[in-house]
Amino acid sequence: MRRWFEARPVAFEFALITVGLAAALTLSELYLRRFMPQSLMSPAYEDRNGMRVFKSNSRIKHLTPFFRVVYETNALGFRGPLYPARKDEGVYRIVVLGPSFTFGLGVDERDTYARQLEGRLNEAAAGGRRYEVMNFGWPASPLNAFLPFYRETLSRYKPDLVLLHLYPSMDRG
Repeated sequence: MRRWFEARPVAFEFALITVGLAAALTLSELYLRRFMPQSLMSPAYEDRNGMRVFKSNSRIKHLTPFFRVVYETNALGFRGPLYPARKDEGVYRIVVLGPSFTFGLGVDERDTYARQLEGRLNEAAAGGRRYEVMNFGWPASPLNAFLPFYRETLSRYKPDLVLLHLYPSMDRG
């Protein structure tokens, strides 16, 4: 005499595993949505020249369990002021390129290091010199995108200095 669990077909066992897995995934998703909500920022992005950048002239709310911040972007889709391409006399222009640290992920625009640098340089400036620091940081920016982006977009601003903020990968095994 065979016991009931020995006579079950493989298809029945597969169905039980599938239902159990689906239930576990559904409960996990409900838990995460309730206790660890995260906003998906994908509607805030657009593809420009093969790069995923924030939409131009946008106001984007970014809410996570760790911070709540509103990003405002300029006409090029970056944070901070967008100065005219032609510099005034006595202006020293700095362009800052880099990943989320440069962008200022999770902080107000006034707290980005680009804005802090501009403020400190202008406080210390003498002889009528003025500094403009343009923030062209974007989260998860690929290194191979910087040069084409600089050539196509940023070179028209004729910076006196380009700061490239690189961040080494943390997944070095």
